[in-house]
Amino acid sequence: MKRQIIPILIISTVIFSLCLIPLITAQGFDSISHPPDITVKQNDNLSISWFVTISSVTTPTYDVYRNGIVYISGFEWELIEGTGDISIIIDTGVSLGVYNYTIVVKDGAGHQISDEVLVTIEGRSGFAVWWSEWWVYLVFGTLLVGVMTAMVFIRRKGFKNGESII
Repeated sequence: MKRQIIPILIISTVIFSLCLIPLITAQGFDSISHPPDITVKQNDNLSISWFVTISSVTTPTYDVYRNGIVYISGFEWELIEGTGDISIIIDTGVSLGVYNYTIVVKDGAGHQISDEVLVTIEGRSGFAVWWSEWWVYLVFGTLLVGVMTAMVFIRRKGFKNGESII
């Protein structure tokens, strides 16, 4: 009798597992696209788009983090037949460097999925940004102070001798 129960128990466990697998995978997120890492010039227009497929029937929300700090929080978006496109505009007017943008998409059932995109912001070469360098302000400040000092010196010398410079 025991020999008949063990195969029946094994077969019923396998059948139950095979029936349960579609129920488990039908919940939550199926996929999220991974946009390529991006390199842009400072102050250029840029957006990142993710394509998300969701099997869950709840309304999803998403948060976007820039270097671990909340950039966008709690946005809901419309799904068409379980798929949706999420696009965010990136502020490229920030300091030059590499920024890690992480999106975390959550559904109402507590499932979540995430993806990261690295955005490298480079300076513009040539004439476009020479004025934004620290040394340019130092040179112009020094020139301004020099010109003002020279004007004061010339005026004082001219008035001391009783002459007018103007």
